[in-house]
Amino acid sequence: MIIRKATESDLNSILELNHSLFELEFDNFDDTLKVGWTYEKVGKDYFIEVIKDGTVFVADEENKIAGYLAGSILANSCISEKKS
Repeated sequence: MIIRKATESDLNSILELNHSLFELEFDNFDDTLKVGWTYEKVGKDYFIEVIKDGTVFVADEENKIAGYLAGSILANSCISEKKS
């Protein structure tokens, strides 16, 4: 396994992994998460930007992305919805 900096060609794999994580988190821990965020324009744009200008690493196992780590500082979060 190789840990390397992500490139835009890794985007679809990162989106798939993120969506799976959101589904798991929503079902088991946090029902305020917007599960569809990953594939919304704002979600895709976030990952494109953070790959270009932020910090994203992928775990590459035989040319398949097995995991990722993304870090950024956000002023406002758009991944959760307030529950009333």
